[in-house]
Amino acid sequence: MESNLESNLESNLESNLESNLESNLESNVESNLES
Repeated sequence: MESNLESNLESNLESNLESNLESNLESNVESNLES
């Protein structure tokens, strides 16, 4: 069985990845529009 620690780590990683991707995409789009 997966420990709470492991599953929390995993879900934090996933959500951080997702939000980083999203914000990087947004900022890339903005900077491309500006250039």
